[in-house]
Parts: sequence; structure tokens; C-alpha cells
Amino acid sequence: MAHRLKLYPDLARPRWRYVLADLAVLACVAAAIALGRAVYATILTLDVIANTAIVDGKQAGAALARVEQDVASLPLVGPSLQGDLNPVRGIPRSLTATGYRELQVIGHLATLIGIFVVAVPLLVLAFTYLPWRVRKIRSLSTLDHVLHQPGAGESAPTLQVLAARALYTLPYAQLVEYAPDPMGDWRAGHYDRLARATLAADGLDLEHYLVRTASGAPSGARDHPATADA
Repeated sequence: MAHRLKLYPDLARPRWRYVLADLAVLACVAAAIALGRAVYATILTLDVIANTAIVDGKQAGAALARVEQDVASLPLVGPSLQGDLNPVRGIPRSLTATGYRELQVIGHLATLIGIFVVAVPLLVLAFTYLPWRVRKIRSLSTLDHVLHQPGAGESAPTLQVLAARALYTLPYAQLVEYAPDPMGDWRAGHYDRLARATLAADGLDLEHYLVRTASGAPSGARDHPATADA
């Protein structure tokens, strides 16, 4: 059976940290796309140079055509003068062709630089934030799945396992925020404060998983002074 996907922790403070981190990443993605589009549009403004060359080439071609018509109408010397114009006939076409090539180059350049501007921050996020976020989601989902197994919420051994994990993995400064005397709690079998510390390290709330007894204490735990959630 597939695990239930758990995107965010139960506890308010870590949940808001995750939400704000996700929103910040989305904002970075939106900013990168906006910047890429702005860079693309800015580079495209260089097409004024190419368009000028195209317009000048067309105007020169039209002027040359008019000159050729006028020269052709001259008696006697018209044909010889038309031959003298042969060297300049290719200039308007060359100028126009150069303008179109520049337009193509500018379009390709704008596209490549725009994609680069967008791709760099997206790749940074894809190789840093995304793997970390996937690991956190997988960790939350797996632990949530394990604690929702039949009987897990009523079992004293569940508390004991979680308490042992707290003793073996959590920094002492973090541990004493939940259990001022962690070793004393362990020896006395008061596992729920240590278990609470274990789950809180992953942003999960002990109250969501363990069945409560009539006295209000978690099933399988011994009586102890209440501690506040982080």
C-alpha cells in the first residue's frame, strides 16, 4: 500500500518554516522567469540596427531603380551608363540581406541569454533545495506511515523506540527542552517526553499519533509532569 504523502509537519513553527521556504522558492522561480523575459526583450531592442539596415537597403534599391530608369531614358548614352551602374546594383541587396541576418542573430542571442538567465537559478534550486525537500517529504511520509500502522498508537514499545531514538540521535540541548532529566525519564520508563522530542525534531506532534487514555496521558506511558510542545 502506498504511503500517504505528507508535505508539511504537524507543529505550527516548523510547518510555517516549510511553507515560507516553498513560497520563497516559488518567488525565486517567478523572479528568474521575469528577469529572463526582461533580458530577452532588452536584447531584442538591438533589432533597431538590423531594421535600419533593411530599410536603408530597400530605400537604396528603390533609388537605384529610379536612377536606372532615368538613365535608360537618355538617348545614345543611356545603355552605356546603365553598364556603369552594374557595380552598385548589388549594394542595396547586400545591405538588406545583412539586416535580415542581423535580425536572426539578435533573435537567437536574445533566446539563448534569456534561457540562460532563467536556467541558472532553476538549476541551482533543482540541485540544492529540491533534493532536500524531497528527502524531508519522504522522511515525514515514512514516519507518518509507520506511526499510523495498526496498534502503533496504543503500544508502549512504540514510545520506547521513539524515546531511544531521541537519546541516541538528538543533541542534548534539544533533548532537555522536552525532558529536563532524559536519563532519569528513561530509567523510570517515562518515555513520552523523549518520544515527543523525537517527533518534534521532524515537526510531528505526538498527540496526533498516540491514543489517549481516560486520564489524558498517552496509552503505554507512565504518569509524569506535562511538558509544552515546541
